Amino acid sequence: MSDDKGQWYFNSNPDPFAKNEPQWTAYSQEDNDLIEEKFKSQAPKAELKNYIIHFALNTQIHKYDQNKQRQVKRETL
Repeated sequence: MSDDKGQWYFNSNPDPFAKNEPQWTAYSQEDNDLIEEKFKSQAPKAELKNYIIHFALNTQIHKYDQNKQRQVKRETL
């Protein structure tokens, strides 16, 4: 992976799969660093306290309720 830095965001829209525009919210610096580390190591996912980020799906899934899913994206800084 290249040395570019990335900022990760999740769609914080109350209905994350609605057809309207997503509302992108940045992850905390601590979570972003962990996600970025896993992404750069080419791991298939990153595990946060309550969520798992699946890179191939660009999706955040709640650990205890898999119906709670949101889109994620990475922007290069």
